[in-house]
Amino acid sequence: MTRAEGIVKFLEVHGVSVMDLLKKERNSLLEKTDTPWGLADYQHPNKQAWLDYRQALRDLPETAEPQLDENGQLINIVWPEEP
Repeated sequence: MTRAEGIVKFLEVHGVSVMDLLKKERNSLLEKTDTPWGLADYQHPNKQAWLDYRQALRDLPETAEPQLDENGQLINIVWPEEP
């Protein structure tokens, strides 16, 4: 068994999936942009780019197939670039 497989087994035993790890990281990135981008009346010249970035983050669980590398780090994810 590889180290990554061992980490996945450990996570499974504790009720955590690799997708859960992706969602945790994604949620952290969303939290960093919650305010002011989540406010409908916030005006910024780059507002649409930020809204698109946030949507791409929200879409990740449907589009990504996350895996763990041998060090337990998430891989196989194309993270959207922050504007």
